[in-house]
Amino acid sequence: MRAAWLEIDLAALRHNIALLRQCIGRAQLMAVVKGNAYGHGDHLIAPAALSSGARLLGVATTSEGVRLRTVGITAPIVLLDHTEPSEAEEIIFYQLEPTVFHLASARALAKSALAQGRTALVHVKLDSGLHRQGVAPQAFPAFLAALAQLPNLAIGSVFSHFSCADTDHSCTLVQLSCFQEATAQLPYRRHLANSAATLSWPQSHFDLVRCGLALYGLYPSALIPRIGLRPVLSLRARVIRRITVLPGETVGYGCGFRALERTTILLIPLGYADGIPRQWGLGRARALVRGQRLPVVGRVCMDLLFLAGEGDVGDQVTLIGQQQGDVLSADEAAAAQETINYEVTTQLRRLPYCAKE
Repeated sequence: MRAAWLEIDLAALRHNIALLRQCIGRAQLMAVVKGNAYGHGDHLIAPAALSSGARLLGVATTSEGVRLRTVGITAPIVLLDHTEPSEAEEIIFYQLEPTVFHLASARALAKSALAQGRTALVHVKLDSGLHRQGVAPQAFPAFLAALAQLPNLAIGSVFSHFSCADTDHSCTLVQLSCFQEATAQLPYRRHLANSAATLSWPQSHFDLVRCGLALYGLYPSALIPRIGLRPVLSLRARVIRRITVLPGETVGYGCGFRALERTTILLIPLGYADGIPRQWGLGRARALVRGQRLPVVGRVCMDLLFLAGEGDVGDQVTLIGQQQGDVLSADEAAAAQETINYEVTTQLRRLPYCAKE
């Protein structure tokens, strides 16, 4: 195995789902596993989430849904993003449940469903204020009426998406009111809450909540109530080389690190091809080695990075996760590149997974 890997704590995932189910009462839970389960490995997360009480899976694209079908997932899989009419045949064949907000896509789905002797189960998206995808409120009744005329097509739910449930109270109230007004008299299952709303807006739970971040023990912002979620992902590696540089000597491309004194440098087999941002170099990020926080120094290479501090070949390195009582969180890693915690995890790639029960 490569000397760098992602450790996925499935016990933490199950713990998080249990906490979320306590929060949502009778509402169902959709486990959002798009973006390769936010970098956590959808092939690991999807079956564990379903066995822990999630009723549906949410992905972004048809290819993500097909991949889950090919590894044996039989539960409902909702495609949360736009799909092209040209994808309709594959969507119906793999019994995926697409989001619709354009009649052209809906017609293609109905046609493919008729040809295959199946029913296209679709989820209709309302634009309640995010203005990214969805049918405008004033056009929503006519759109639903048009869908009702299509053969072999059924509506599985109506839904929308918050833009700032973790930060803006007034904006969230406007969206909540819009959704309630547009859907209150409809006979379909309704869902609106993402992770932020699930944790802080119980009036938005309706029939179903869609949780991504919270599944993985990540919080959308510092304003969201802490309920004891546990991080699921750890990023680990092993030291593959140890060198000593003298005062004045440099390390890495562009002479990005110059030693002021005799310094031990540890080489780690991770780089920006693995999703490690170059911003982590130049002392902006830390890693745990032997329980000590060591700075990432020099410029992050495509496949390698450097740490300054004591250690030896074979020592375990933790860049996200816990080691000897200390924790480096995804939030700290995000601060080193001035972004959000789930961009950090989602961008991790090319690494083997190690499931921990």
